[in-house]
Amino acid sequence: GPAVIESMIQTSPMGQPAGNTLRICSWNCKGLNHPIKRSKVLHHLRHLGAQIAFLQETHLKVSDQSRLRRGWVGQLYHSTFHSKARGAAILIHKSVPFVSSTTILDPNGRYAIVTGHIHSTKLILTNIYAPNWDDANFFCNLFSRIPDMSSHLLVLGGDFNCWLGSLDRSSAKPTTPSKSSKIIRNFLQEFSVTDSWRFFNPTGREYSYFSRIDYLFLEKRLIPLVRSCSCNSIIISDHAPLTLDLAVGGELNSQAP
Repeated sequence: GPAVIESMIQTSPMGQPAGNTLRICSWNCKGLNHPIKRSKVLHHLRHLGAQIAFLQETHLKVSDQSRLRRGWVGQLYHSTFHSKARGAAILIHKSVPFVSSTTILDPNGRYAIVTGHIHSTKLILTNIYAPNWDDANFFCNLFSRIPDMSSHLLVLGGDFNCWLGSLDRSSAKPTTPSKSSKIIRNFLQEFSVTDSWRFFNPTGREYSYFSRIDYLFLEKRLIPLVRSCSCNSIIISDHAPLTLDLAVGGELNSQAP
């Protein structure tokens, strides 16, 4: 039963992140209204060693979102819709010296974009919860709003609600890629952005949900700094949390080559 699962995950196989690495986690947590669930999710993120967490489907209204800023959470950026749906949050651990410069929060609760820097590394943190229908316009609009692409390095994560390649699907039935997936693939190509998990697992089949629809994409200059990339066990929610370790030591530099 659930108690067995809970006891199995007390020790994280990945351990806590090393001193010079930044652990980014993305997770569709399927609603954080209930205090017990909220506390379980925050506890599990701490257990995973998350230092920056992209959460989708928080379902929190504005008056409740401050309940996420507790414990290890030092900074919170939350795009809210209402208490039954959507909601995208970026949580930053109080130990992370992230200084934000621009914040774009979608009024429809579908994305949060924060630009800023950690030491000399300039980052654009973009967390999305995409519509669960094929809405290519959503992606066109979102991608046109991401600022500072020339000067900052993009970390783009979340629940994209579509699969990008046939290996990302759990069903073998041939089907036409969605319009959304074409828009996403064009964007990734045009701006040299890479699917971090697929980069390290070119033939792997591991599903964060029924297919692989949860992603962490990185601007390609960040790829050499990736130390690990994992699709963790499905727990608490029906999606698996993804984690990614980036070396943010002195060698991190976002100046264009």
